[in-house]
Amino acid sequence: MKYVITLCLMAFSLVTFAQSAVTEYFSDYQEDDRFTQISVSGKMFELMTHIEGETKEEEEMLKAISDLDAMKMVVCDNCENGYAMYKDALKRFGSSYAELLRVENKDDNFTFLIREKDGMVTELVMIGHGTEEFIIMSLAGNIDLNQVARIGRAVDINGLEQLEHMDNK
Repeated sequence: MKYVITLCLMAFSLVTFAQSAVTEYFSDYQEDDRFTQISVSGKMFELMTHIEGETKEEEEMLKAISDLDAMKMVVCDNCENGYAMYKDALKRFGSSYAELLRVENKDDNFTFLIREKDGMVTELVMIGHGTEEFIIMSLAGNIDLNQVARIGRAVDINGLEQLEHMDNK
């Protein structure tokens, strides 16, 4: 019995560590009324799998969504220091995540970071900023990167369309 409890505690601590960077970052802005926080549970994604897609594209998107466990997002639309927040977020996530893609231009920057386990992407973090905005988003679950940009367009999440640049790399 002790062996089972020890294994459960070890598994729980690994999950807690994996979520702690994201959760800690999101909690930093809980009391700041400039930020909108969005959290979607795995149950919501599970419920979406009961919807029937009308086209093949919708069916593929629903399948990709069914493998998600959670989504968290914080958005600041009127941030005077969006670039500084972007740089801070990159530092905080940089050591625990691998950079997947970075898109930079004179108006905005987006960086996509991933965490992998056994060759499967288990979390995708998007960090971005514009002239007066900042966004950070985390998708957790079994993630098919080919479907993420399609999901982003379908649910109108600003920044996910930047993943289309992967084809150009």
